[in-house]
Amino acid sequence: MRTRSLLAISQAAHFAHLVEGEWKEFGGIMYNAPPATLKTTMILQLNGYPDSLPLSDINVSTLNSLLDDIASGRFHTLLFPEYEKIYQRNPQTALNVEGHIKQLVEEGFRVPSYMDARAPGRPAQCFILGGVTPACVRRHLKRWIENGFARRFLWATFSFKSTVIADSIERWKKLELNGFRQLNILETSIPYSLNREESRAIRSMIKHQTGQETPFVLLQKIACVLKHKDKLGGTNECFALLEDFAESLTAEGAILTL
Repeated sequence: MRTRSLLAISQAAHFAHLVEGEWKEFGGIMYNAPPATLKTTMILQLNGYPDSLPLSDINVSTLNSLLDDIASGRFHTLLFPEYEKIYQRNPQTALNVEGHIKQLVEEGFRVPSYMDARAPGRPAQCFILGGVTPACVRRHLKRWIENGFARRFLWATFSFKSTVIADSIERWKKLELNGFRQLNILETSIPYSLNREESRAIRSMIKHQTGQETPFVLLQKIACVLKHKDKLGGTNECFALLEDFAESLTAEGAILTL
């Protein structure tokens, strides 16, 4: 899998909420990769969008303070370069944050438990892009499956085949993400544009994923965003990018190449 494909899919996911249709879930993507595989660098590429927000650490109070900004559309994407950090605190606090994130990517989070549930307000929903290590996944996967957290995300599993970061340090020159171009979409909505054959092909890409519903919705919306980009730019890259990214959705994962 090329870094360009992973970044293109992640950027399209940021705009997925613009795709028209009855399914309003945002969903999320988790980069599941060992340390020193550029997870943080790639996740923070989305920080260039004004409606994205990087979070190095968060607790329930901090997350609740963001609900109005998320519900109003000021933030459509939350970035967690080191998602595991939420578990490096009081276990009950961490589980509460996890529960809030579950709601943000799917049905929406409206009122914190300490407030009157009758208080009116628009549910807060957003896309989550996070980075975890395989060790973190192994520690928490059983609970994530049981409580529904895992099924709400696309789990992109990958690794480097060589010591490319150490090699770049030896050369004293930072790695560059070749071919990276920031995707910008000015439209306020994007039509659903997949035919039945394309939808079926996308469904086959997630057969090894824990979730078969919210991830399917998200990946179809991503495809619509990429097809919209192709239409505007006169290209035909959508399914080439999706097929390359799909390698990371398998049980074995993908080898990431720059």
